[in-house]
Amino acid sequence: INGKGEGESSTPLNFKTEPVQGEPSPPKLEGKLQTMGNAL
Repeated sequence: INGKGEGESSTPLNFKTEPVQGEPSPPKLEGKLQTMGNAL
C-alpha cells in the first residue's frame, strides 16, 4: 500500500511539470508545421 501511495504522489508532480514544459513546446511545433507548409 505504501508503494502505491508513493507512486500516486509522484504522478501528480510529474503531470504538473509536463503541462508547464508542454505549453512552450506547442508554439514551437506549430511554427515548424507552418514552415513546412510554406516550404511545400
